[in-house]
Amino acid sequence: MKLIKYFLLTIMLLGSIVANAQYYYDWSRTGETIYVVYMSTTVFTPNSSIVTVDQWVSGDWSSTTKSDIINYWYSQPYGNRLTFESEATVKYNCHAWAWAGGTTYWMNSPEEQKYFSSANYNTPSYASTTNTALATKVWYGSADHSANTTNTSAFSSKWGRGPRFRHLVADCPYSTTLGLTYYNGLSSITGSDPVCTGGSTFTVSNISVVPYTWAWSSNLTAGAPSGHNRTFSAANSSTSGTGWVAINVDGVEYVKKPVWVGKPILTNIACEGGYGGLYHWVAYSENDVSQVEWIASGFDNNGNAVWGTVISRSYHGTYSVANIQFNSSGTYTISAYAVNSCGAGNVIDVYNFTVY
Repeated sequence: MKLIKYFLLTIMLLGSIVANAQYYYDWSRTGETIYVVYMSTTVFTPNSSIVTVDQWVSGDWSSTTKSDIINYWYSQPYGNRLTFESEATVKYNCHAWAWAGGTTYWMNSPEEQKYFSSANYNTPSYASTTNTALATKVWYGSADHSANTTNTSAFSSKWGRGPRFRHLVADCPYSTTLGLTYYNGLSSITGSDPVCTGGSTFTVSNISVVPYTWAWSSNLTAGAPSGHNRTFSAANSSTSGTGWVAINVDGVEYVKKPVWVGKPILTNIACEGGYGGLYHWVAYSENDVSQVEWIASGFDNNGNAVWGTVISRSYHGTYSVANIQFNSSGTYTISAYAVNSCGAGNVIDVYNFTVY
């Protein structure tokens, strides 16, 4: 189901623009009107395609309305054949549930098609199948609905802002006359990064073609394969950068997974403003980071050693923010470095930062 209302673009710290979607929804049977807020974000398909979704922030039906919505669907001609799975909520919809297992974000069509379409150079994670007994996903096409399935007759699907039910194919408010397409999973490679010298194990799943071979980037070394698993390690302790592991079939790349190899790399740090001794510093990195250490040291106007104190931090993928409090005027050196499970990365310094 689509969310089509109005958007408010909010300018956030550092000039980032975040789409903040706001809606009013009604349920006439109980007379309830709710105000709901979502924040635009992204999730990834099994084969690493980027999918834009609306992350739920606040607002939902009351318990009274949730019960009434369920009773409404039970009152339909097929109500006695429904199996209740989860309460009515505006937190997620059918596409988020079916394709990503999401229960706190809303996936608007046509974003769900990135899971099975190769359009616009997308790498699909699912392929259509005529063998419905093997299918795991069902797409209702222009009826704008998706469902999970483990057999040809029983589906599990979320009904818009309503409940999630287990139901027979036609026992739902979405038309089946437009045709259903059944899908099962394509091969995917799973494994964690960063890849350090100690190694990380990767697994290829849903692989039905044999033989196949592993391939990898030049900054990795590979251990011997074991079943559908193989362990890869950073080529040496000084290696840092992007890498990849892949499966080839008949010499042609079949599926590929990007990975980060080695320690994190910061590319720049900068002060983005401040007031009253509190300054906002940003560290930019080549890879997503979840830990950045900051050191702010210098001398006041009398030559005494002084320090800045990091009072809060936040992480946003390839950039992170530190709020540093300076209680003394003086000239400082600001240093930062990122840390991951492979160790501490490069240090970046900014000299002669003056606090008045």
